[in-house]
Amino acid sequence: MTKGTQQSSLDNVSKNTVVNGEHGPQVYFHPGSATLLCVDAKDNRLLIQEQLKMTALLENQKKAQIALDELNFEMLTQAGKQPQRVYDSKLQSTYQQLNDANKQLKAELKTLTAKIPEGELLDENSKGSAIGLMELIPLQKTAGFKSTYVRSDKIRSHWRKYKLSEVDKESGEASFIKYTDKEVTDVDANGNETKKSSIGKG
Repeated sequence: MTKGTQQSSLDNVSKNTVVNGEHGPQVYFHPGSATLLCVDAKDNRLLIQEQLKMTALLENQKKAQIALDELNFEMLTQAGKQPQRVYDSKLQSTYQQLNDANKQLKAELKTLTAKIPEGELLDENSKGSAIGLMELIPLQKTAGFKSTYVRSDKIRSHWRKYKLSEVDKESGEASFIKYTDKEVTDVDANGNETKKSSIGKG
């Protein structure tokens, strides 16, 4: 199996941490369209870099929001026991962290189309009409991600794609995945999560 060397940042990109590692070809599953996407080692290196970048931005936003929610909850439970000024500095800092995370994410998502076609795996050929954030699930065993997000204009049109038939989805005979109806989470151009029903792994 052909392998290459990956050099990318993880979700602590703010610390400028660089990670070296090996990677090979990968097969990804796009649950929205029930499509298999085959990527060779060379292109997978670039795709992993995109995954690292987008996943880090989404995780940073989520962590900042959780930190703010937890602080607000603590302030509510301590109301009357602790003066407000005790939390003023921490509250301001936590809000700033969330604002920074939102700005960084929106800067990367500004090229995304507000409304994209549902149930389609978009690629670079679609960027003239729509650019979306595609959820991809790596199927070969990896120490990396269970589910990742990639901007559709980073998906090359020449990568092999296999759309599963209705028979495949129902029986699983042509695949090693069992398919069931599931709720898929997408991220829009503003970084907000939206949920819709689709076909996914069971």
